[in-house]
Amino acid sequence: MPTYFIGYKAPLTEFDKCVREPYRLIPLEQRHLTLLYFGFLKKHEIEVLLKKVKSVKAERVTVSFNSLTALPSLQKPKYLAAIPDYKGRNRLVKIRESVEGLFADFTKEKYEIFNPHVSIAYTRSKPTIELQKKASKSIKNCKRVKETLVFDRLLVFRAEKGRITVIV
Repeated sequence: MPTYFIGYKAPLTEFDKCVREPYRLIPLEQRHLTLLYFGFLKKHEIEVLLKKVKSVKAERVTVSFNSLTALPSLQKPKYLAAIPDYKGRNRLVKIRESVEGLFADFTKEKYEIFNPHVSIAYTRSKPTIELQKKASKSIKNCKRVKETLVFDRLLVFRAEKGRITVIV
């Protein structure tokens, strides 16, 4: 069953060099930053959502990503994700807040706190101490990495079977 969200394409590449086995890089075309998660939507809801997104004048925002983190936590490091610097995070929070009301009828957030990030790599390995050490090493190796993206268009994404596609 597909789910939907709005956000930005985020083709970050600089953090790739820090990723080691057993992590696998997420393909560049699948990297994104989620602003609002909607979950499953009915056909008529999708049509309304698409119209609303087209009506939004997206603010052009420059965001620098300057560190790598483990998600959901270092104890269970399933993903390695790039996170924005303080200024970029605040900009993304403001953009999210500015469009939240428009999409309130659709939003089914899974998390209470908005934690902007771009997942770079994932693993299916069990969360062992060894995996925690490997995640920590990747994070440490990325301390000096910085990459900047310009986001200028809100997109609607469809996620199904581990793949995302842009539908607007």
